[in-house]
Amino acid sequence: MVHGIIKQHGGDIQVYSEEGQGTAFKVYLPAVSEEAQENKTVVHPSKTSQGNETILVVEDELSVRTLAARILERFGYNVLEAEEPEAALMLIQKHAEKVHLLVSDVVMPKMDGKTLYTQLREFYPELKVLYMSGYTNEIIAHQGVLEPDIDFIQKPFSMRDFSRKVRKVLDK
Repeated sequence: MVHGIIKQHGGDIQVYSEEGQGTAFKVYLPAVSEEAQENKTVVHPSKTSQGNETILVVEDELSVRTLAARILERFGYNVLEAEEPEAALMLIQKHAEKVHLLVSDVVMPKMDGKTLYTQLREFYPELKVLYMSGYTNEIIAHQGVLEPDIDFIQKPFSMRDFSRKVRKVLDK
């Protein structure tokens, strides 16, 4: 994820590691001449981004899962959370109502997001999916993890971008 963020900002990262000695990371970012400005943008839920659908968020990193769930709840969605695909499958078997969208990390231990989506479609054939990852879309598509035209959002994401992307996928 760090590599993707650095590359996205025109930088580079170098790693040097020596057994028994440790590891050093050097991060190079382009210099800027202007002074940093404080960002005071407050995002309020807009009617175009709001919904009432049920969304399952599957993410093994607690902070990302919690953030995604809170954003979705703020925009009016019903949210189910699972930290791993196996827990998501068990949760779905107990959940009586329809789930409209899966928001899932692509790369997780034991099972990837694509396999999870395939298994969840047995319960909900109309289920839509939005994948997220710290890797760029190009890297994931190049490695064959996802098809190039799949719905995807790169972490970290803003509240605005995430809510708009979720609404776009649900409205397809």
